Amino acid sequence: SKLLDSVDKRRSVESTNLEVTRTYREVSTQHRKNVVTGANNFVDSFVKSLRDIQTALESYTKDNIQVNNDNKQKLDHLVQQSMDTLNRISSLKTAVQDETNKTMESHSAQFRDTLKQKTENMENVMGRFSTCIVACLQKAGRLDLTANVTEFLQQWQQNASTNVASLRNTHTAFETSVRTAADEMFAAARRQQNDRYTTCRRLEDDMRREIALVKEDEVRTKQYLEGQILEID
Repeated sequence: SKLLDSVDKRRSVESTNLEVTRTYREVSTQHRKNVVTGANNFVDSFVKSLRDIQTALESYTKDNIQVNNDNKQKLDHLVQQSMDTLNRISSLKTAVQDETNKTMESHSAQFRDTLKQKTENMENVMGRFSTCIVACLQKAGRLDLTANVTEFLQQWQQNASTNVASLRNTHTAFETSVRTAADEMFAAARRQQNDRYTTCRRLEDDMRREIALVKEDEVRTKQYLEGQILEID
C-alpha cells in the first residue's frame, strides 16, 4: 500500500512537472514570438522613418538647388539690366557731349563767318568812303563846292548810321539765335538728365521688388520644408 502511494505521488509530481514544462515552453514560445514581432515592427518603422527622412532631404536639396538657380537667374537678370542701363547712360552722355560739341562748333563757325563778312563790309564801306573823300577834296580844291561837300557828308553820315544799325541788328539777331540754341541745348540736357534719373529710379525699384520676391520665395520654401519635416516627425 505504501509502495503504491509512493508510486502515485511520483507519477503526480512527474505529471505536474510535465505540465509546468509544457506551459513554460508555450509561454516562452509566445513571448519569443511577441519579441520578434515587436522587433520586426520597430525595425520596419525605423527603416520607414529613415526612408522618409531621406526623401525629405532629397526633396529639400532639390528644392534648395532650384531656388538657388532661380535666385541666380534673377540676380543675373538684374545685373544684366543694370549693365544695360549703365551702357545706355554712358551712350546718352557721349551723344549729349557730341551734340553739344557739334552745336558749339557750328555756332562758333557761324559767328566767325558773320563777323568776317561784317568786317569785310565795313572795310569796303570805309574804302569807298576814303575814295569819295579824296575825290571830294580834290574837287573842292579846284571848285568852291561847299554846299555839295556838306550834302555829301550828311549823306555819308546817314549811310554810315544805316550800316551801323544794320550791323547792330545782325549782331542782336545772331546773339538771340545763339541764346535760343543754348537754351534749347540746356533744356534738352535737363530733360535727358531727368530721363536718366527716372530710369535709375525705376531700375532701383525693379531691383528692390525682385529682391523682395526672392526673399518671399525663400521664406515660403523654408516654411514648406519645415512643415514637411514636422510631418515626418
